[in-house]
Amino acid sequence: VARAYRNQNDPQAELEYLLKSYDMYERVYEHKPCNLDLANCLDNLGSAYGANQDPDAELEYKKESFDIKQSLFLGDHYEIAIILNNISNAYRNMNDHKNELKYALSSFHMFKRLYDGDHRNLAAALNNVGIAYGNNRDHRQELDYLIRSLEMFRRLYCGDHIDLINLLENISRACKKVGDKKSEQSYRQAAEEMKGRLIDCELYYRV
Repeated sequence: VARAYRNQNDPQAELEYLLKSYDMYERVYEHKPCNLDLANCLDNLGSAYGANQDPDAELEYKKESFDIKQSLFLGDHYEIAIILNNISNAYRNMNDHKNELKYALSSFHMFKRLYDGDHRNLAAALNNVGIAYGNNRDHRQELDYLIRSLEMFRRLYCGDHIDLINLLENISRACKKVGDKKSEQSYRQAAEEMKGRLIDCELYYRV
């Protein structure tokens, strides 16, 4: 139900139902508090608080989720890499960009250890690190990570994709920040052309 309200862009109702879900999980797992279902519920609850403009609660619940997941999994694990990225996003919402970058890098390095080659999660992590560097006003590093992300996504996808459009737009903005107007225009044009090719494609609306 909470997910349905999220899809309808009703964050208050989403939060209301997630709180009910969380209360039930607490009762169900009263004697087993370190549980993945509970950890994921806490993560979702944090995101809902963020959507309701309560970044402090968002960070609190996501860190609770992280603590549970760390107790469940020894060493590197997909679930831990994901929650590290989500904590990075929470810090971004708080305008704490130093910690945003710290957690984005931690997530990226864990994904890098988890995957031998190209992977969508790793490509997305590269993009997130690039954005975090940009928020810390290190635009050379921002551009470097965004381009690495684009290159990996291009190897993963055969042809046009919404992820590529978003990256092309991010890179265009990064080029503007470093004063490379020619590349800024080139990447922006590439994004517009790809968007035009996908505008009537089901993939564009579904992803």
